[in-house]
Amino acid sequence: DNPLEHTCLPKEHYSCWYDQVLLPAITAAVQDPNILQYIPKSRHIAQSNSRARQEGISTERLKDGNANTDILGQGRRTHALSYILQQRHLGAIWQGAQSRAAAFPQFAGIRLYMGAKNLKLAYMNADLTQTIHDWRNQWNAAVDQTFLDHCVTYIDIGRQYTPRIGSVAEANVLLWRRCCLKRLWRQRQCWSRCYNATHSAEQRSSEVPEPLKPGSAPLRLAEYPKLTMRDTVDMTIKPTDGSREILEGLVYSQFYNFIKVPFDVAKQYPFQNRQLEKMALDPAYLDDCEGSTRGNHANQASLKLAYRLSKLR
Repeated sequence: DNPLEHTCLPKEHYSCWYDQVLLPAITAAVQDPNILQYIPKSRHIAQSNSRARQEGISTERLKDGNANTDILGQGRRTHALSYILQQRHLGAIWQGAQSRAAAFPQFAGIRLYMGAKNLKLAYMNADLTQTIHDWRNQWNAAVDQTFLDHCVTYIDIGRQYTPRIGSVAEANVLLWRRCCLKRLWRQRQCWSRCYNATHSAEQRSSEVPEPLKPGSAPLRLAEYPKLTMRDTVDMTIKPTDGSREILEGLVYSQFYNFIKVPFDVAKQYPFQNRQLEKMALDPAYLDDCEGSTRGNHANQASLKLAYRLSKLR
């Protein structure tokens, strides 16, 4: 299993990146102690800072008296740190990072990642032309397009259907049925198989790691059961890298509705926590287990609070 094929760097590589590449590049480019005093001086210090808040939480055991606090178990051990660097420093920092990274083969081909999601409320408009105009104004003010790789940069445009104000239509929510989406999935597989078969060999990207298997549809399917109901489901269809859809700009297709919002708060789904099963056990038995065995034990007050909040949503 090659760790460099994953999006999360191993600890030793991350230490090398921070201590040998990123921090020296920032120090050389900024050269201002008023700014540099806020930047952690090593990866070890940065990791310690990111865990500071959790150290206090992990030592606290919830009792009945404070079971209504917002602390749900121990949660994540680390929290992301962020520091603002002014625009005038960024060019020199990136050049310094590239030159220093050249000495480490594991960092070959590094690139900056930029992403933005959940922009619906910022640009939503009844007129698509106005939506694009508003978005382009902010995009052009924030992004220098000369630094973009147009092969991997895409804009995701979504359309939302809702009744007009004053409509006599009865308010309701339509859910995707599993059988209907399964049928759509089979149709999409058939279409994708034929569509890619007509793609000539010279048009295929030279970066495709391996050719597609004959007769296979270059698609991935992800299903998301919703509302704790058997026959309702959401679905995402994603073409594989190197497929004709990807090369022509179709990155993924999603089928869901906004009733998912209360069931998908911070990616926390009802009954997702496997520890909830312990709520059905005798409390005396659980106390005996915690007292006689080692390892982590789920706090019952935390479990009950998480369960109540998921039901409330």
